[in-house]
Amino acid sequence: MASWRARDAQALAGLVERGETYDIEFTIKRPLDGTLRHVHSTAEYDQARHVVFGVVRDITERKLAEDALTRQTAFVRAVFDADDAHMAVIDPDGTILEVNAAWRRFAQANGGGGRSTCDVGANYFRQCIAGGDRTSAEDAYVGIRQVQRGDLPLFEIV
Repeated sequence: MASWRARDAQALAGLVERGETYDIEFTIKRPLDGTLRHVHSTAEYDQARHVVFGVVRDITERKLAEDALTRQTAFVRAVFDADDAHMAVIDPDGTILEVNAAWRRFAQANGGGGRSTCDVGANYFRQCIAGGDRTSAEDAYVGIRQVQRGDLPLFEIV
């Protein structure tokens, strides 16, 4: 990746030479205390008046929150994928929202490896019915509805 100075020079050239919006993020080190701060700078160039106007914002807190969320997401994904049970998170309408690695391995080993048939975005109920297993689709539908109504705290289907 190019250094921020190179990206800055490219963005400035685009601003002045081609009238493109200057929009760049970079990290600076504060000279007094040595802390790193993340900065977002945007600017526009008024060619008629030969004036650059823009805003520089400290986005350190946002970047730290994004980094923390990325780490948490990776951790949850690792825990979810570490379980040997075939798990899928399904919304009330049957759309698969998330599956773990064991689910994907099982699906691939049983000829259902295509993302369109048994992965995120597919409809679990429709796939059960298409595979001739209307009972599983109906059982899953009823179980999900019972959780939604508060009749069951948890629903699992094997």
